[in-house]
Amino acid sequence: MRQLQFWTPSEETAKYLRDANGRISEEDKWQEVSEQKIEGFDKELAQEIANRKVDGYRRYRELGQGRHRFKAGWWWVMTVYSDFKTDDFVREYAKYWATNKTVYIEEMASDPRYMGDAEK
Repeated sequence: MRQLQFWTPSEETAKYLRDANGRISEEDKWQEVSEQKIEGFDKELAQEIANRKVDGYRRYRELGQGRHRFKAGWWWVMTVYSDFKTDDFVREYAKYWATNKTVYIEEMASDPRYMGDAEK
């Protein structure tokens, strides 16, 4: 198994992208999303669990800055099976979010283990 971590916009992201006149640049418009758009992505990941490509996932509200300006969004942590194709996921991400921007993904090998005994 492996773990992938990545960012998506949230319904709050657009507030951080507006200029002094309240406009969002054309290249950033893909980040202006509704909660329904987020829930749709969530449902697509749930389908990947049903298809046995993804073991599980969680998401966290986050604020931060990386290669771009400070903004809000969702940070996703997804555990995938070893045959999961990250390149395919990147293409699906770009298609779903309607962006041609580079997708930053943190990928780590994972060796999940049971780490405790509730009986002791």
